[in-house]
Amino acid sequence: AINNGVGATNVGTTYATLNGNLVATSAAPTTVIVYYGLVDRGTTNTAWQYTNNLGSLSIGSFSNAVSGLSAGTLYYYRCYATNSAGYAWANTTTNFTTVSAGSIVYVDKDAVGANNGTSWANAYITLTNALTNCPTGYQIWIADGVYTPGAAAASTFGLSNNIVYGGFNGTEGLLSQRDIQANRAVLDGSLVANRVMTKAKTGDCILDGLTICNGANVAAGDGGGIYVTAGNLTLRNCTVTSNYCGRDGAGMYLNAALGAHIISNCVFSHNNTTNTNGDGGAFYVANATSLAIYASSFLTNAAREYGGAFRFSVAGATLTISNSSFRANTNGGGGGYDGGAAYIDVGHTEIFDSTFSGNYGSDDGGAICLRTNMTIRNCIFETNSAVGDGGAIYFDGAIGVSWLTLENSTFYSNSAVNGGGIYMYDGLVYMTNCILWTNTATTAGRAIYIGAGETLNVDYC
Repeated sequence: AINNGVGATNVGTTYATLNGNLVATSAAPTTVIVYYGLVDRGTTNTAWQYTNNLGSLSIGSFSNAVSGLSAGTLYYYRCYATNSAGYAWANTTTNFTTVSAGSIVYVDKDAVGANNGTSWANAYITLTNALTNCPTGYQIWIADGVYTPGAAAASTFGLSNNIVYGGFNGTEGLLSQRDIQANRAVLDGSLVANRVMTKAKTGDCILDGLTICNGANVAAGDGGGIYVTAGNLTLRNCTVTSNYCGRDGAGMYLNAALGAHIISNCVFSHNNTTNTNGDGGAFYVANATSLAIYASSFLTNAAREYGGAFRFSVAGATLTISNSSFRANTNGGGGGYDGGAAYIDVGHTEIFDSTFSGNYGSDDGGAICLRTNMTIRNCIFETNSAVGDGGAIYFDGAIGVSWLTLENSTFYSNSAVNGGGIYMYDGLVYMTNCILWTNTATTAGRAIYIGAGETLNVDYC
């Protein structure tokens, strides 16, 4: 299986980086090809305008830098994989538009020029003005510094189809010249604004190289850092930290019907839901078609109820997580709730090449509480603990309907009352080539607890 990963990144006037992800192969070696051009040619190899053969690749993310593109032009690309067992296309074609010459709006809080965003010297001094006045398709470049949406609780940075980059010192002429670590663009709610950023308009929005912090929607409301009710959101190279809300999704709340969202190379840390009934410390997905997470970290987030790091609750939607880590997340400040790191009750989830460590569940599922279908491959679960059952994973699905597939994964030093490693109650579990060791249970099932209605199929474990 193959997909287009995080889409096109580092998009300039005449260049872009086309990304993909080789998810699984049935035989090796596997050759990966990226097709792109001015017209979407679907799955017809010979019809595409340009072809880049990346050679034989292993499972994981890959990228292909292309140049010689035309400025201000819409392009399409699609990834393809082939080996001795057959071939596969990415499910969809991805599009991107190169930057038009001069189509950048500049923001620098220290600028002293005309305050019209036409250059670094004449940059807008507030991000609010840039977002309000930015033409469709233009990029917003933000120089280092702290930017606040306003002094009122209702203040927020309003997003639509914006492309926003941070990481500049105010002298760069190329996107590739920025340094995200050295030049931090901090969007700060100052523990005053309910939500730092709000997206209530349709269209695609990209946030890249930003720190989003100190949203304080501490009343009975959803979303403290980012709140999305329309369109698609891509987060890249961002840090979402120290946001609070009274209900769900302290770091980010996604509630956009038909939304297809991406999180890539981001950190979510120290986000907390503060009141009873608050789920998903880092994020909560209430409505979407898909969310894909790549190479990201979720650290020390907390929820008062379900899902210390996140809750995913969208029937028919897909959650994909790869090359990511979930560490020291907790849930249930008042006790008795499930999913120290994750609570997933509907939809379909796939997790690859990821680590869950040191997460704590106040009831069932120290790392994950699962009540629907899931595939886990090449993952590590270590030192997770649950006050109730399932130190690493608690799986309670529906007989004959729900299933859990575990492949090439390791469970060690997890602990719970029943099922120190894994607790299974209803549904069907396939376990292949997995390792379970030094897990502990105070009552039954140090490695695995198998309850009524459960069917377990084991190979090479």
